[in-house]
Amino acid sequence: MRKIIIYILFTIAFSCKAQVNLVPNGSFEEYNLQPTTFLPFFKDARYLKIEDILPGWKAPTNGTSDVFIIKNPKVPNDAVDYPIRWDQYSGTYDQYEYVQPSNGLSFVGLISGILIDTLTNTNLIGQEFIQTEFSELLNPNSKYRLEIDHRISQSSNSSYPKLGIHLSKDSISNYYATSINNPNFTRFVPPIADYSNLNTSATFWQTYSLEFRPNDTYRYLTIGCFNLECHPFTNDTSFSSYYFIDDVSLIEIPCIVGQDTACKGEQVTYYSTFVGPFSWEHNGVEVSTDSIYTFTAYKGWYHLKTLNGEDSLYLTVLDELQNITDVNDTICAGETATIDLRSQYQYVWEDGNTSVKRIFTDPTSQYVQVFSNHCSDTLNVNIRWYPQTTSYPNFLYQFCRDSFAYVEHRVGTLDEEVLWSDGFIGGVRKLYDEGNYTYDIIDSNGCLNGGIVSVEEICPAKYWVPNAFAPDGINKTFKPYLKDISEATLTIYNRWGEKIYEQTTQEPEWDGTYQNTHCQQGVYFYTLTLKSEKNNIIDNLKGVIHLIR
Repeated sequence: MRKIIIYILFTIAFSCKAQVNLVPNGSFEEYNLQPTTFLPFFKDARYLKIEDILPGWKAPTNGTSDVFIIKNPKVPNDAVDYPIRWDQYSGTYDQYEYVQPSNGLSFVGLISGILIDTLTNTNLIGQEFIQTEFSELLNPNSKYRLEIDHRISQSSNSSYPKLGIHLSKDSISNYYATSINNPNFTRFVPPIADYSNLNTSATFWQTYSLEFRPNDTYRYLTIGCFNLECHPFTNDTSFSSYYFIDDVSLIEIPCIVGQDTACKGEQVTYYSTFVGPFSWEHNGVEVSTDSIYTFTAYKGWYHLKTLNGEDSLYLTVLDELQNITDVNDTICAGETATIDLRSQYQYVWEDGNTSVKRIFTDPTSQYVQVFSNHCSDTLNVNIRWYPQTTSYPNFLYQFCRDSFAYVEHRVGTLDEEVLWSDGFIGGVRKLYDEGNYTYDIIDSNGCLNGGIVSVEEICPAKYWVPNAFAPDGINKTFKPYLKDISEATLTIYNRWGEKIYEQTTQEPEWDGTYQNTHCQQGVYFYTLTLKSEKNNIIDNLKGVIHLIR
């Protein structure tokens, strides 16, 4: 019995809450005073606007919306009673208009139009808006019904300005402390683009009704002609529209509570603010009778039927995270591993990094959280190292071709492949020519190592130096016989140690003269410095020669 009482109390409490109007003073029946002229209303040495008249409402621009109240007793020359005295507003309008509130004794009016400034021949946009703050934030998980009674005045000469509504999280406003001749005097700058039109064109009361789920936590409702702000007008445009508004209400209504978008494979839970029994349907087929329905996300319409109402919600299933797989890689010691993930997602690595592309030089093991617009997943990144490959030192071979035809180099093991830079393949190679030979060794894991083999040909200098010559005979010069010599310096001294000749060339020789004079027969001394062609090795020779006349 106790459970039943609690259930009934909960039902009654919810029903009452659902009928609360979240628009304060939505019928405009609460007012601080009763104006008798169009606003601004002059009283107590100041001009009053709508926020001074109606609690819960304000004008978000310098435009001055009007308040109409049926009064008893009547006030002489009252312009905003029944009937409306348009002659006190503007001489261009009809004198009277008979408008009763849609409910109660009061309602609001606002104008929007394009006026021509005859002095400057420019357009002025005249607009009025009203704004209220809801008594609580709208909940995106709830459903609401917004209703507004509205009609257009007979004094209007155009229905182009469309009465519209705009929901916002923050109060929107634009007050210009400038002359009324400023074209932006009563506008929002930049123009409000996110609005819904009421399509008001009848001169009798109509009720605009909209059931919706808010996509944000809205707090404010603004009513006015937003479409006028976005229209390009020419200088010969002129029209105006006057609208009446009454009984503005926003109530929370029973609904399905849950998400309208899910990721593929995600578990989704729906419940409702209805009273059971419950019948849940997916694409027309009953799938559950529980009060709370949990299921794996499948796209389509989910419909709930109860004794006190029904509601539907379309679930969109996103397959956003595609090809999310673990990354496993093994690199050779000393190499780097580049992990380049799909750029359309966002990532948070275990170490806090958020990069899409990362380069690793050391082994690592991390989990990575992957995010799209709505979905998330996790992948693992594992990078390992192969063992260090055998390191081979560089080699230098020196040989003389007169003694050896080649040098033989051996490198690598049986399970390693050796690739030489000139295309030769193999770990045993005969090298015939001088030069640097580069090779790479690929082990069984595919890891590379390598080295350089340098070959130099080094042969001793070859020479023969005669010990006598006869300038007047067959051997007319003293000339050493040289081979594989790049440079030789021959120096001749007399018996007293005086240098009488010197020549540096590849094949030096002395003709037995000193300062163009024949030297006497006798013993002379020489030194011979030789530089090898192959390796610049220097040999220093000295000896005795006999000059014979």
